[in-house]
Order: sequence, then C-alpha cells, then structure tokens
Amino acid sequence: MGQISMEISPPNGSLLSGNQQANIAKCSQDTALRDIDDLLGKKILAKEAAGGRSTSYVLAGTAA
Repeated sequence: MGQISMEISPPNGSLLSGNQQANIAKCSQDTALRDIDDLLGKKILAKEAAGGRSTSYVLAGTAA
C-alpha cells in the first residue's frame, strides 16, 4: 500500500480526495483509490456524504 498522509493539510481542511492522495503519494489515481478503499474497509477513513466527482474522505470518527 502507498502512503496515506493526513498530516499534510489538504486545501479544504481535513478532507482528502482520491486525486489529492495520488498527488501526495506520487502514484496513479487508481492506486490511490485502492489504498483509500483498503482504509475504508479497515474503518480508518470514512467517506463524506457528497459522491461522484466530489467524493472525499476523512479520518473515521471525524465525519461531519
């Protein structure tokens, strides 16, 4: 699995998108989304309500 870095503050606060994760980890967007899916399954990240192109993720337990 690539790096997931929540210590780098994304421009929109604590929200992380697949594209931002791909840029942080210097990997493809597909790889970033696989990593995010793995962390969703482990209940480390939670998906925000907005979907589609606006899908973003937060640390589990911090979702608004």
